[in-house]
Amino acid sequence: MDLKTANRVLCILYACILISAVLAAVLQVPLLLFLALGLCAALVTVSLRFFRCPHCGQHLGRTYSAYCPHCGERLP
Repeated sequence: MDLKTANRVLCILYACILISAVLAAVLQVPLLLFLALGLCAALVTVSLRFFRCPHCGQHLGRTYSAYCPHCGERLP
């Protein structure tokens, strides 16, 4: 998975987590809360595994900028 795809997947996971957490709170359905927790685990996994610099392979951290904070190369 390239960096652009990983960023899109992370955005989709964030949105799904938010929606399921809000629905769990409003509807009081515990299953939706467990779904949100499972999506959180998926988000962490995708972030740690695929959100890396394509040049040096280091994790990019929580922020997304135009340049890698480790090697300084421009990110796609």
